[in-house]
Amino acid sequence: MRNYTLYNFIILVVILLSSLQVSSDLLTGRHSSDPSLFPLNFLFGTASSSYQYEGAYLSDGKGFSNWDVFTHQPDAIIDGSNGDVAVDHYHRYLEDIDLMKSMGVNGYRFSISWARILPKGRFGDVNLAGIHFYNNLIDRLLLKGIEPFVTLNHFDIPQQLEDRYGAWLSPEISIGIVMHAVWFEPISNSTADKLAAERAQSFFLNCLTKQRDGIPIGESTAMEWINVNPKGMGQMVNYVKERYNNMPMYITENGYGEENNHSTTEGFLQDDKRVEYMAGYLEALLTTIREGANVRGYFAWSLLDNFEWLYGYTIRFGLHHVDYTTLKRTPKRSATWYKQFIAKHKNGTTRAEI
Repeated sequence: MRNYTLYNFIILVVILLSSLQVSSDLLTGRHSSDPSLFPLNFLFGTASSSYQYEGAYLSDGKGFSNWDVFTHQPDAIIDGSNGDVAVDHYHRYLEDIDLMKSMGVNGYRFSISWARILPKGRFGDVNLAGIHFYNNLIDRLLLKGIEPFVTLNHFDIPQQLEDRYGAWLSPEISIGIVMHAVWFEPISNSTADKLAAERAQSFFLNCLTKQRDGIPIGESTAMEWINVNPKGMGQMVNYVKERYNNMPMYITENGYGEENNHSTTEGFLQDDKRVEYMAGYLEALLTTIREGANVRGYFAWSLLDNFEWLYGYTIRFGLHHVDYTTLKRTPKRSATWYKQFIAKHKNGTTRAEI
């Protein structure tokens, strides 16, 4: 594996949960962010995670993860599914990297399966086949001009660590590195409500406490706890800019989920809502960058439809449709739109055609 420089940056994970409705005005051209105005070296990427993508759950010496075990329990997942195969990224990563290259992305965030590298957690030997897989993945990305961004852990851990320690609930665990970012709006312009919103912000982001009850704002998505709010992205970025002296930031996850309820593949491919969503968030992000925010990259969730945790395969986030029977990948309208957007950034020309 080639040497890969670690950057000193703050990773801002924005699965923005607050909301403001994005109207269909985008389809008539009113979302008009100019791709050429993003910094020249800006990263436009996609993202994935090991359990949601790789499959091959016991191949080549991999051990059981906590999600391997959990998803095989009765009624654990809403549709009774699991990630044993997922979208088979383990065997199809070359094809998937070609999809990234065809879109023109220059960054890919993925996670490493702990159980694939250390099948027994901190116990036992290193699984060289797992090392080999990630070496090949990273080398191929670099060959294609795509910068790897590695997530060390994305929920899945070796089952032996779950059994022995209770995983991240153990007092022996050190917690740090990254925080989810949620923005709170005051319900009115009164001083009391503004202070209440500020307290809620401090409770959630600064002290990592449980999200407090609030009134959802704007259009909902297939996930009842994720609403649409491009404005919230700008507010969150500006908050981090001011509080942490404008350290480098990356939007490492931002995407739109749709229910898996179309009767034909064609219905999934015309994902206008996802195009609206991405255009609105990128416009809001560009505004904050032009106001001085030190944002270095944006990673769309997700490259492919995939296993969506407790929701199984009932919700689709992909820029590419996956037929879960054949595992065929097909680009959606959003993939084409993102490709155009990135191309116009590289060429220094005006906005992507909506």
